[in-house]
Amino acid sequence: MKILEVKPNVFVFDNEEYGSNSGWIKTDEGVVVIDTGLKPEGIETALAEGGITPANVTLVINTHADGDHVGGNALFNCPIMAHKTTLDRMSAGRMKKANLPTQTFTEDTTIQFGRVEIFLQHKGGHKPDEIIVWLPETKVLFTGDLVFQGRYPFMVSSYVPDWIRALEDLKAFDADVIV
Repeated sequence: MKILEVKPNVFVFDNEEYGSNSGWIKTDEGVVVIDTGLKPEGIETALAEGGITPANVTLVINTHADGDHVGGNALFNCPIMAHKTTLDRMSAGRMKKANLPTQTFTEDTTIQFGRVEIFLQHKGGHKPDEIIVWLPETKVLFTGDLVFQGRYPFMVSSYVPDWIRALEDLKAFDADVIV
């Protein structure tokens, strides 16, 4: 398990055992978690390494509905935010009601959480509901499964033309860190 502080108060949990990368942002209004991994115990272990309990988490953001991004949602008793298509995909599947997003968006959305600005944008490509999470002040870009490192991308149910467009669009963010 690797936990990296990539910018002040912005952390990445890199652990293949529990699926995709997850991240969290410490704010003065609580912790924002981006993707919850494959299992609740994975994200719970990672947060504990950072001195965070599930009760400290005040918002979860899911980048898309794949199990390795939403599998730990049930651990949290706070709003879960995602694109409307994520809710639709999860509702059509076998997800428990407690795991579903409670807040959705369809247009580009900027939320202010404490003093942290968080920009959410739908991209599609890897999956139809794929979003990115951009932190403009720290120049950290969470790409969900748009970007893979060290292995071939998982392309089942992907729409390659949208994925290529999304990757081209990422250049405009001029990110210091891409997760």
